[in-house]
Amino acid sequence: NKIQTETRAGKVFFDVVAVNAFEAGFIKTNQLAQRYVPPSAKIYRKGFVDPEGYWTDIYDNYYVLGYNTRLVTEADAPRSWQDLLNAKWKGKFAMDPEDHAWYLALQETWGKDKAEQYGRALAGQGIQWRKGHTLIAQLLTAGEFPLGLVYAHRMEELKQKGAPVDWVTTTDPIPVEVHPILIAAKAQNVNAARLFVEFVTSREGQALIKEFGRIPAHPELPLGWSVNPKQLKLHGVGVIGPDRASQVIKEWREIFSPMGS
Repeated sequence: NKIQTETRAGKVFFDVVAVNAFEAGFIKTNQLAQRYVPPSAKIYRKGFVDPEGYWTDIYDNYYVLGYNTRLVTEADAPRSWQDLLNAKWKGKFAMDPEDHAWYLALQETWGKDKAEQYGRALAGQGIQWRKGHTLIAQLLTAGEFPLGLVYAHRMEELKQKGAPVDWVTTTDPIPVEVHPILIAAKAQNVNAARLFVEFVTSREGQALIKEFGRIPAHPELPLGWSVNPKQLKLHGVGVIGPDRASQVIKEWREIFSPMGS
């Protein structure tokens, strides 16, 4: 990406950046960020703020099991990730071929061996590969398949529009793709950068992020869902360095190839 290109050229031109977890790991590992802990960070959940003070999460994607309510009843829907291994779901579950963060969350919560064993079993279930979680949600709504790995906020949006979809709240974990905000180590406008980070992580700033259709990271901001996120077994996917990220992607490809990318 642009930051990696600038780093290799010895020039970094950003003051503040918001990225995904893997990109944040690259920035932190390469010492391209400076420590700054905004006031709101003290109430953020573990896994949603850097214990070393380099980043704070600003919005999230919850990886959940979505289902078409015309094809699957609430009583018959899987209750756990392991339930997807039931023979009746073979060929009936869709995923994005780059769901690396979801797999990393399983490794972090279950342990590497158990996650790998599960991944190989799931790979034998005839996964329906589709590129993009928005597309998967749309095709799930249309009934192309009964189950899909989707984002919770997309399911909530579709439900509010009357679409025949719902999502499972009982999986453990519910992996959460965090989107950290960081200040450049050599920011030219460091005071302005800190004020911006302070605002965007505050309750007021997080309310604006919610208006844009995102899940705000602030734990005290109500989402207006039928379920309270505090009741979910959320796991913020780790902000890891580029070497570890490359290893996770390699392991993912070995397990799901040639089906996954």
